[in-house]
Amino acid sequence: MKRTISRLILVTIVLLGGWFIGSLRLPQIKITSLFWFGFVTCLLALGILIVMIKVWNKNAFLDAWIALQGDKSETSKARKSYRFIWIAVSIFIIMGGLIASYMIRKQNQLLEAQSLAQDQRISELAEILESLRNGNQVPLMSSVLDAVEREVETHAGHLTAATISRVVELSKSFKPYRRYEGDSLSSKELSPERGQLLISLVLIPMDSASFNRIKRQAVFAYADLQNVELSEVDLSDINLSKANLRRGNFSGSSFRNATMDKVDFWGANLDRTDFTGADLRRITMNWAEVNNANFNNANIDGSSLMDAKFRNTDFSHTSVQWTNAVNSVFNGATMRYTDFTRSDLRRANFSGTNMTNALLLQSRIQESIMDSVHFDSTVVHDTWLEELSTSKVSGTDAILNSYSITIDSSDKHVVPRPILVSKQH
Repeated sequence: MKRTISRLILVTIVLLGGWFIGSLRLPQIKITSLFWFGFVTCLLALGILIVMIKVWNKNAFLDAWIALQGDKSETSKARKSYRFIWIAVSIFIIMGGLIASYMIRKQNQLLEAQSLAQDQRISELAEILESLRNGNQVPLMSSVLDAVEREVETHAGHLTAATISRVVELSKSFKPYRRYEGDSLSSKELSPERGQLLISLVLIPMDSASFNRIKRQAVFAYADLQNVELSEVDLSDINLSKANLRRGNFSGSSFRNATMDKVDFWGANLDRTDFTGADLRRITMNWAEVNNANFNNANIDGSSLMDAKFRNTDFSHTSVQWTNAVNSVFNGATMRYTDFTRSDLRRANFSGTNMTNALLLQSRIQESIMDSVHFDSTVVHDTWLEELSTSKVSGTDAILNSYSITIDSSDKHVVPRPILVSKQH
């Protein structure tokens, strides 16, 4: 009777332990994968304990029996029996541990997936709330723009400092967020409200002094200006960092000294645009039309310029390091002191360009077109001319006949380096 009660108590403890370890849902017990995991784990632990007790008891019995008999052959058989039993127990323990580890790993993967899904949902809700918050500020933007228009009419295009401050603070209050595109959130945060604010300000005929103060103080980073028409507009000194200008028309506009890192110009019309001194690091300008533009003293490092057109564009003193310009067209461009270090220029068209004092160190030029290029004092590596033939560069014969490599040590502040010089000198 006592043995039966003990067994019932033991089974009850195992069940409760399994429920607690596996599901952690007490007092509400639910039959889930966690429940069965905990239950099986407890059964394995109990089985190992019972086997070890049995082995221990058997070992004690055999030791006593062998001691009475005093038979060496039986002693040897008993030792072999011990060895077999312990090997079996070890295998059982290892298998149990492996099974438990596998189940724990699968459970952790499930928990991680559930956590990621929950985090994504929380992120989506946060973006929706931010969108609603910005939407509620649209009436405020209308009020501020009405005040701007009234002052422009009554003060001959001039804005007071108070009104400019209202515009600046309004631009800062708009926060970028991800919007729904179909059934999912967009991958990039943008602010349509900042884009709309900038377009509205451009259309108001205020004087240049007031507009310049707004451009320098307001924040238009992350502005969504996709497909907009902003040609012949002075946007110098503006902060458009990480903005979206895809397929927009900005021909003839000025972005002098503007902050435009990580801006997306994909497919935009940028003909005759002035980017002098602009920060254009890590931009995307693929398939853009940028003819007769000016990038003097700009920084375009780490950007993507694939399949873009830069005919007759000025890149003098421009840094274009680590940039992907595959298949781009630079016909007739001015590239004096332009730094193309480690850039990918494969299949690019440089016909008729001026590369005086340019840097082509470790740049990839395979299959590029370099007919009628002027290379005076262009910095290259010492085997650059030998590699032209194997690189399938168009215009190789003319370059080999016209230029040689010499070591330039004229500048005491710069380490001597190989440059291209004309053979006619």
